[in-house]
Amino acid sequence: MRQFAALFGMLITGTSLAAQSAPKAIWTDPPHDKQHPARMEVLHVPSGGVKINGIALLAPGAGVHPTLVFLHGLPGNERNLDLAQAVRRAGWNVLTFTYRGAWGSPGEFSIAHSIEDGNAAVDYLRQPDVAAKYHVDPKRIVLGGHSMGGFAAAEIAYRQILNGNAPLDQTKSALLGLARMHRKKGELTKAAAIYERYLK
Repeated sequence: MRQFAALFGMLITGTSLAAQSAPKAIWTDPPHDKQHPARMEVLHVPSGGVKINGIALLAPGAGVHPTLVFLHGLPGNERNLDLAQAVRRAGWNVLTFTYRGAWGSPGEFSIAHSIEDGNAAVDYLRQPDVAAKYHVDPKRIVLGGHSMGGFAAAEIAYRQILNGNAPLDQTKSALLGLARMHRKKGELTKAAAIYERYLK
């Protein structure tokens, strides 16, 4: 009886999951663009006095594209390039890199360095010559990551906002949240500066 109940549960779950629609970019490549095909470029991003290893998965099509800077988790085996490929299939560029001291990048690994490396990657993509070469829209750079990379992405986004370089069009909701956080902590000068600079 228990085996039947387990099988029945799996069938119901499988049916409901199958009924949900997933974005086609997860499993389907976009139509081939002969003039502007999807491609991969090897990069060496300057960070902390060294050049860290990276790759850019570049979306097909003419013109500039929004770009995801994707940060992997604590160095081990997984880099989540399957997610990066799905994002590229959806029409975005993806820059993924290896932190200092990990997987062949020179330097010494640390969590602090991973955050510095992510900041360096965002700054690198915003350079006019780099943005032009890789068809990056510098106003539409987004950060994302897995595990430790997710933590690093949130910290980098926070620092970019504080420096006036919000990764995705300086969204009001992120800025309001940041200002409220400073107000709650009693940091009224920082909260007022955010309101004055971005939200007026």
